Amino acid sequence: MNDSEIATMPALSTYEDAVAILQKLSAPNVELLWSELSEQAAETLLRSLIPHGSEAEAEPAPASPDPARSSIAEPDPPEESTGSLPDLSNKTLLDILESAPDAMVTIDGHGTIVLVNIQTEKMFGYDRTEMRGKKIEMLVPARYHKKHVQKRRGFFDEARTRPMGAAGLPLFGVRKDGREFPVEISLSPLKTDHGLLVTSVIRDVTERKAREAELAKAELRYRSLVEEIPAVTFMAALDEAKSELYVSPQIVDLLGFTQREWLEDPVLWHRQLHPEDRERWHIEFARTCATAQPFRSVYRFIARDGRVVWVHGEAKVIRDAGGRPMFLQGVAFDITRMKNAEEALIQLNRTLEERVADRTAALNASNEALAKYGTDVAHEMSHHLRDLSEALSEKNVTPTKRLANVESFCAEMVKMVNGMLEFARVSETAKRFDRFACADLLREVRTELQRDLDACGGRITFRALPNLLAHRESLKAVFRNLLSNAIKYRAKRAPKVHVSAARREDEWLFSVRDNGMGVERIYKHTPHIDKWERLFGLFKRDHVKDADGRAIAGHGIGLAYCRRVVEHHGGKMWVGASEPGQGTTFCFTLPALADATPPAAE
Repeated sequence: MNDSEIATMPALSTYEDAVAILQKLSAPNVELLWSELSEQAAETLLRSLIPHGSEAEAEPAPASPDPARSSIAEPDPPEESTGSLPDLSNKTLLDILESAPDAMVTIDGHGTIVLVNIQTEKMFGYDRTEMRGKKIEMLVPARYHKKHVQKRRGFFDEARTRPMGAAGLPLFGVRKDGREFPVEISLSPLKTDHGLLVTSVIRDVTERKAREAELAKAELRYRSLVEEIPAVTFMAALDEAKSELYVSPQIVDLLGFTQREWLEDPVLWHRQLHPEDRERWHIEFARTCATAQPFRSVYRFIARDGRVVWVHGEAKVIRDAGGRPMFLQGVAFDITRMKNAEEALIQLNRTLEERVADRTAALNASNEALAKYGTDVAHEMSHHLRDLSEALSEKNVTPTKRLANVESFCAEMVKMVNGMLEFARVSETAKRFDRFACADLLREVRTELQRDLDACGGRITFRALPNLLAHRESLKAVFRNLLSNAIKYRAKRAPKVHVSAARREDEWLFSVRDNGMGVERIYKHTPHIDKWERLFGLFKRDHVKDADGRAIAGHGIGLAYCRRVVEHHGGKMWVGASEPGQGTTFCFTLPALADATPPAAE
């Protein structure tokens, strides 16, 4: 249909001509109709459809189109054209609009309804007299009014023929009785002498949406029955040369191949079948095909990434109404975990004697450590008892002085015994692990040592301390020992101690660096003794006097206790560096939290 045919408005000559126009007036073909018309021809058609007395009624359009105002190029007439059809009367064109299968609404630039057809009345429940002259938003749910006005104005600014709404965006209309229903809408703009008009072709898609919802429910039921069970379902041809007929998506999780790969390659399953299981598979599969007996077996497949996957498969032959076998339908369960557990149990039984031997050796080592601990304790106790005996038998002292000395020795012995108890009971007392911020812990220790720090002008700083999962009190005792040692074993200058931590794979590496007296690692006269390692021995100390020659109180239990606590947490402790007169750096590791937060700096 070209511009000249529309402008002259010929009458319909045949039923087929009328049908052609009706088809073009129905969505989505309405877009094709408007695209074939020039502006003036379309305006002539629209005017003829508006009843007399309408606010949108205008002067008759010129018979010939104005190329300068045409927004769409006029297509070339088809070569088979046999001439113009008879003129269509206004009533005939209005009847065509009324007989369109979809609701059609035309509005002006102010959003005012100027034209509707009978399908619009049926769809929305209004009489056309109730709609004409009203805003189009009366047909839109109230919650969308504000947005609809904005969108409408935007469309008039850049009008073009297109569907309404973004892809997948649901659109709704509202009936006179307030009921909402889903719709599809196509928009077609038309320039006229009286401004831009836009025609909306509206289709009620309630039934289609209901069908889609039912289909979605059916799909969901199918997935729950087939595609969400923890196994692969399949249908296989009885002819081994043919590919699988169906395999569920779980094949990706099981073997790493997509459904498409598995279905399009007829020998993929055979290639992935474990070489040692292929002969047994052929025998069992042939028996099932020959006897139609259910198939049940365990075999191995090689996954895409090289893993060996154990599968328990069960299947049966599906027959047609005449009893003829059609295909094999079955399910395959991943039993790799169970098989691995069986293998682990076998391996455990094989190595039971080895484990018993290892535990026996560990017990012997523990007994030796206990014996050494007893020896060290006995030696240290005898030393203190000897000092106590000498204090009691000391002459030329007053009874008051002698009593004071005895009390001092007893107090030291109590401290030593308590230290030994703490050392021995680490594994019993440090059982409950909690999450805490290491920076908060260090602040507590620094506050407790503040009097000693003030007395010597010392300073404790820290950087990048993480959150930990550990026994808080025992770890606090570790920091207290290391920091108090830095104060006690200081050089002839104010002590400075810095604590830091660095992430190293799945653990934290802590460093406690001081500027104290330091320790020489190897003495020339005892090259076989590692003095740094000796510091962690029970009752071992390298310095007994400070830089001014005064005796330093202590029993040599602190560092042994620190190492025991760290090892109880799964870490290690050692001397990282030390130089006489320069200071010492103690290092230890602790496991890192999987969800560790960034370290805190002071």
